[in-house]
Amino acid sequence: MMNYELLIKKAKEKNITEVEIYSQHRQGLDISLFNGKVDKYVMNDTTGIAVRGIYENQMGYVSSENLNDDNIDFIIQKLKDNARALTSKEMGVIFEGSKSYPEVKSIDESFLKINPQEKIEVLKKLEETIKGKDPRITSLGHCIYKETKIDTIIKNSKGLNIAKSDSYCYIYASAVAKDNNDVKSYGDFFITNDFNQINIDEFSDNIVNRAVGLLNASPVDSKKYPVIFENKVFAEILGAYRSMFSGESVLKKVTLLKDKLGKQMVSDKITLIDNPISTESFSQSAFDDEGVGCYKKEIISKGVLKTFLHNLKTAKALNTQSTGNGFKQNLNSPVSVQSYNLFVQKGTTSPDEMIKSVDEGLLITGVAGLHAGVNPVSGDFSLQATGYLIENRKIMRPVNLIVVAGNFLDMLNKVELIGNDLVFTNQQIGAPSIKISQLQVSGK
Repeated sequence: MMNYELLIKKAKEKNITEVEIYSQHRQGLDISLFNGKVDKYVMNDTTGIAVRGIYENQMGYVSSENLNDDNIDFIIQKLKDNARALTSKEMGVIFEGSKSYPEVKSIDESFLKINPQEKIEVLKKLEETIKGKDPRITSLGHCIYKETKIDTIIKNSKGLNIAKSDSYCYIYASAVAKDNNDVKSYGDFFITNDFNQINIDEFSDNIVNRAVGLLNASPVDSKKYPVIFENKVFAEILGAYRSMFSGESVLKKVTLLKDKLGKQMVSDKITLIDNPISTESFSQSAFDDEGVGCYKKEIISKGVLKTFLHNLKTAKALNTQSTGNGFKQNLNSPVSVQSYNLFVQKGTTSPDEMIKSVDEGLLITGVAGLHAGVNPVSGDFSLQATGYLIENRKIMRPVNLIVVAGNFLDMLNKVELIGNDLVFTNQQIGAPSIKISQLQVSGK
């Protein structure tokens, strides 16, 4: 393992005035099962570093997976060469560290010690359970298990030396149901820190009930309906609009909210939170990838826009403080503004109570076309959707071949009820089920 202190010492001797080492150790397991047979089994264990340094008033970058000390001189020379090659005069920042860092809950990493064969047996049981629950289930897609452990260290010439660890496991399955000539499919995932929380019976029930429940669906009349978005569906939609709350979008002038701080923007029922240390999510982070301490912040508080998310660069440009949201997509990518556990604060209404509040409306359980049908600049959306028709406060029949359309901010102004069923997607976006008073639906 490379001596990071030696790298910093040698870099300074070579007139690199400030230097930072970002080290990441990733371990993972990826298993895929199809028709009872393992068709993918991949283990990985990699460590790499990304080094930044200021040389001749320019920030140079270099990354490497060769962590032997005899590679230090090459890294330093490469960093200097890259700094000289830059034409941009924009200066990066090597951060000296926050005054304090939050404590995060200890991570349950017991799943890492479980024999992989036991994980394969869980997938086999899942596949068998789904197949046996209903004769209309004609086939399954891949059953997938993944696990990830990431250890991160940030060390720099200003004395910063911090470390964090994150780990979680993920299971996914999908099923195809058929009734005469009608075919429907449904897939779902479950993500957790605790392997023992994977409930095969409950998980397979949901997949089967949804695949079978959508059989013989048909569209509804085109008009405005009260609409309930299920938690995972609303989380997907929220994720498509998260750039709206980024300081980068403010600087580029590509967000409707750029001049709206302190103003009532949506219903006072909505509080939108970014909380990297939330224990309701499967992942926590005490600091971002620039070494800034993370904390809970209300982006929207009871409908009022309170803050944007910032890294050091956007905070400096907008004369404010970083919110601890400077993250990398991967080891070699630059730092950008990213949410971390972005979610709508849950309410007190159960999904069943929501359904019982609707005389005629729709429960939306799936949307498609998020990449093409969502415009995060204008806020407009037009999405293909599936779900169920609600009549007389009961679910009556499945619905498909419909399109829900509107504007994201307008929709948030029409929120009637917020559910108590907060859930996070694997993109760390969270939402409860949410009832909208009316939304335009195009059908037959």
